[in-house]
Amino acid sequence: MNHGGQLATLDFALHRPASEGQRFVRQRESDVGRRETCAAGSALADSASGPISFSKRTPAQHRRVSCPRECFFIGLERFPTNQKLFSRNRLALGGRALSDTKPLRSPTRSHSGSKQSVESRPRTVYTTPAGRMLNGTIESVLDAGLCSEIESQVQLVFTSPPFPLSRQKKYGNLQGSDYVDWLAGLAPRLTSLLTPTGSIVIELGNVWVPGEPTMSTRPLESLLEFLTRGELKLCQAFVWNNPARLPSPAQWVNIERIRIKDAFTHIWWMSQTDRPKADNRRVLKEYSQSMLNLLKSGSYNDGHRPSEHHIGEKSFLKDNGGAIPSNVLTFSNTASNNDVYLDYCREQNISVHPARMPRDVAAFFISFLTDEEDLVFDPFAGSNTTGAVAEALGRQWRAVEPDPAYIKGSIGRFPGAQLEP
Repeated sequence: MNHGGQLATLDFALHRPASEGQRFVRQRESDVGRRETCAAGSALADSASGPISFSKRTPAQHRRVSCPRECFFIGLERFPTNQKLFSRNRLALGGRALSDTKPLRSPTRSHSGSKQSVESRPRTVYTTPAGRMLNGTIESVLDAGLCSEIESQVQLVFTSPPFPLSRQKKYGNLQGSDYVDWLAGLAPRLTSLLTPTGSIVIELGNVWVPGEPTMSTRPLESLLEFLTRGELKLCQAFVWNNPARLPSPAQWVNIERIRIKDAFTHIWWMSQTDRPKADNRRVLKEYSQSMLNLLKSGSYNDGHRPSEHHIGEKSFLKDNGGAIPSNVLTFSNTASNNDVYLDYCREQNISVHPARMPRDVAAFFISFLTDEEDLVFDPFAGSNTTGAVAEALGRQWRAVEPDPAYIKGSIGRFPGAQLEP
């Protein structure tokens, strides 16, 4: 849907002038729109205007980018969401249009409920300076040894697998105990890709029992079995709250009015160790006005609290550059006119992925759990939001997707992608 160019605001960004080498900009996000979109969504218009120039220094180079329209930033850095602005990501296509390259094959159903080609082995479809997109199911890619070179090298597996929904979806999904067994069976194989301090972050949506106003426990069963088979520790549970999500399930929420709108999904952070790589200073939120006033005044009501906590005389007088975010992440999934992926799909007459991962969600976890040049892996890439955000944040990435149509659309996120013959 058209939302008049309204843009979601990244709630942990620090909107303040640049100082002491730190670069800040009001976030402008374009790649939102996941599962459902709603014209009445709570996206916020961004008031920033005019070109913005900033520099980002990496260990290998110094780079200056002009950002005329839209940027997002995590912690103390900012990055353009329009991939066309990434001059370092450009690779010549040799004059080849997508239609001139080897066509992607038509998909068929695999045993896992996903789409894949049965005409050939999994293969690389395109590469960028930081990543590689593979066509095939995650099982077939692993079986073919296409991930052998990244075993024990992945710092973050970040993904949103098909949910165990009670009805079949276009993008493919198993149901019931078959789903639990399938997803948990991947746990040890994905774990083998991790570094000793690596993490696995998986979004699992809510599921309702067919024909009943009650919720299924399949997602929780899947999580517990995944942890068990992968010998993983549950580091923390997150909630992604989507205030713009349409009221559902319609029968129980809209018609009978006996349930409340289901507006969140769980995101589970797991690791082999109880101390995986993580740094919450990279995802700080803007201070509230009351905190800014406290820092300015230099005094507050210290002492004992009814909660039995003792607040020291100077406990909250240090300016840490922002507030530590909570584990409830609120991002709307409303679409935008400035979405390069949607624009590309419209121009190429390609069907868009119906369950795209918002850039804000991917950016939060990639920034929180990895450093620059670390490797991020998405075994259920869809439109490859994970790869696009990882590259924007200076990380390496690998992505796997069984549906050639979704891969074809994802190329729009990487204008300099090199198509494989």
